[in-house]
Amino acid sequence: MRARGFFTLAKELLSLPTAPYHERFVTEAIGEYLAPRKQISCKTDRFGNLHLIYRGSMDRSQTPIVATAHLDHPALGWVSKQGKREFVFESLGRLPASRIVGAPVRIYDVNNDDAVMCVRARVAGRVAGTEGHFRVRAEAKQPAHLVGPGSFAVWDLPPLQRRGNRIYARACDDLAGVAVGLCWLDQL
Repeated sequence: MRARGFFTLAKELLSLPTAPYHERFVTEAIGEYLAPRKQISCKTDRFGNLHLIYRGSMDRSQTPIVATAHLDHPALGWVSKQGKREFVFESLGRLPASRIVGAPVRIYDVNNDDAVMCVRARVAGRVAGTEGHFRVRAEAKQPAHLVGPGSFAVWDLPPLQRRGNRIYARACDDLAGVAVGLCWLDQL
């Protein structure tokens, strides 16, 4: 695999916000990547899964090779509004509550065309009497009016960094696998 091409693609993908059921920004980036690569087609099944198919010189009578990667990462999903700057989000993915409460987050909205626009917030605590629901409070002077249905919150971690041949990013699992798969298909 060509390291330069991989790191360029990985930097783009691993910088995108994503969460279970909120993979829009990643799927759009994959579509843009595939657009000039006519030998790779992309189909979406009824569950929203992407199926990338290489149609080069492969003998169609042979058993295909299948590689998989998921497009999301544990995060929080919108439930309701509790006040001007306070919201309820649910845990999407498996993370202990002790890792969630107090964490700084960035709230994105899949209905917004800008994958960079976010609302900075903090997980204020658990919602009493619920399993996996948390109070999230937007920071002062943040555009809290943008938070609503379609919103999801990811951990506010440092941006992607490369040190030698290692990548450190907000969501390597499994967006790095997506980058590997796309580079592999591209090289075919």
